[in-house]
This record gives sequence, structure tokens and C-alpha cells, in this order.
Amino acid sequence: MVLTDFLNVQLALASTFAEMASDSFAAGHLCNGRKAAAAAIEAHRTVRNVLPKLNDEEREQIEAKLAILDPLIEKLADMS
Repeated sequence: MVLTDFLNVQLALASTFAEMASDSFAAGHLCNGRKAAAAAIEAHRTVRNVLPKLNDEEREQIEAKLAILDPLIEKLADMS
């Protein structure tokens, strides 16, 4: 698997877990929300940690996706 493929999978996981966390928090299921938020934040952190290993073009593509995900991750970090 190419590194960018791995990062795209991590971004998809972060997004999915972030949506699950938001839904859980909205439904009042705080424990489930915290678990999903932690998983989303960890996947997001993985992408951020690997980002410097990419070339400029790859980094730009991943950063564009991170720009969409970052606000939700920040919101979840504040909620958990």
C-alpha cells in the first residue's frame, strides 16, 4: 500500500468516527461519543504525524482533505 493510500484510509476513518461521535453526542450517548471522538482524533493525529514524509504534491492533496476535517476534529476535542 502506498503511503498516500494509507493516509486516505486514515482520513476516511477519522471522518466516519467523527460523524459517529457527533451523532452520539447529539443523542446524549456521551460514553459512545467520547470513544468515537477518541478514535477520530487518533486517526487524524496519525495523518498529521506522517504528513512531513510526503512530497509537496502529495502533502497538498492530503492537506486539502485535512482542511475540511480539522474543524470537526477540533470541535470533538473540545467536547470529549
